[in-house]
Amino acid sequence: MKGISSKQSKMSQEISVYLMLIGLFLIQVANPLRVDSLVSLGTWLIVISAFFSFAMAIIEKRTDNKCFLYCVILAIAVLLSVVLLFSVEYQTIVVAVCFMEIPFFFASFNKCNSKSIVRAIYACFVLLSIAYNIFSTMPIAHIYYDEYGQRQMKFLTLGYNNPNETAMYLFSCIIVLVVLCSKLKSHLLQLTVLVDIVTLLRLLILTQSRTAMLGCSIFIIWILFFQKWAQSKYARRLSLLVPLFFVLLSFLNQTWDLKFNVLSENIDTGRSDIYMRALKNANLFHLIFGQFSFQFQNLHNAYWSIFATIGIVGFGAFFLLLNLKLYEIQKMIQGGMKTSIALIGLFSITIYTSTEAAFFTAGGAFATAVISIFLLCIFDERNSE
Repeated sequence: MKGISSKQSKMSQEISVYLMLIGLFLIQVANPLRVDSLVSLGTWLIVISAFFSFAMAIIEKRTDNKCFLYCVILAIAVLLSVVLLFSVEYQTIVVAVCFMEIPFFFASFNKCNSKSIVRAIYACFVLLSIAYNIFSTMPIAHIYYDEYGQRQMKFLTLGYNNPNETAMYLFSCIIVLVVLCSKLKSHLLQLTVLVDIVTLLRLLILTQSRTAMLGCSIFIIWILFFQKWAQSKYARRLSLLVPLFFVLLSFLNQTWDLKFNVLSENIDTGRSDIYMRALKNANLFHLIFGQFSFQFQNLHNAYWSIFATIGIVGFGAFFLLLNLKLYEIQKMIQGGMKTSIALIGLFSITIYTSTEAAFFTAGGAFATAVISIFLLCIFDERNSE
């Protein structure tokens, strides 16, 4: 019976990840081609996979007690924030559900021993990299509409909503492919993947996204020169605190008009004004429970977006969950697992959220990118099947 239970557990984990990856691929390919039905299907596949994996983890008693508690607090915070918004619109419900995708997957997986899951992740992102390169040759490659509805042709978008969104997709794909390249035994396959990485780097530069270029630089420099440092508690703490420091820096910039420049442009670029919206009319009630309407706005910082959306209690639960999972991965690495490059990718994404919230808050393709890298982090090659 024990063997059957273990086999069923492995199958449930694999099914949830396959659904997630199929959903990711549908969204990424159908979105530029404006096939909304497939985008919607992909979105719901990811939602179903997150809730299915969490439910099965509870049934099979695979959830850590702390992780489970944090997820419960987050779910209650989201529910309260939505109820207090007095909105039961379809879009609000979908966004609220998507908000829980990353927490539910984090709580569902403590270790991954399935080679099938890892191979599926690699295959999905290799196919996506091919799709990105194909889109770059099509007329949609440089078309997007700005906030005023004006058609722009200056930046690379690959047909997605804006260049920053495109850059986030490319960045996460680069991380997965770098991990893949480090695992391959064949020099020919390594060279092939390396060429693919270089083409994606070129596309990323064409988006002219400062955050993506800076994040990618941090990721590459880290894996080339400071890979062992990923095991340090200071690496975890630094990556977790950088987004918080950025919010503080933005407020200081607004107060004293400081001139912090990154890549020849002021680091603030109006973000402190956006952050202030969450505080201007907030009362104690909003500080505790949040205002879910902020989830429909781009607050350009994951921590601030979570805090504004579901309040200080919800933010605290999310922060503690993220810290716990990063700590668990570091312990696995110290135990001999070769996952440091994937962990550095997760650290880099956490730093990335200093100026772009979507990776941790938007759900869908963004959440799947984070979850995929997380699964690569916890893959135990020694006990894989």
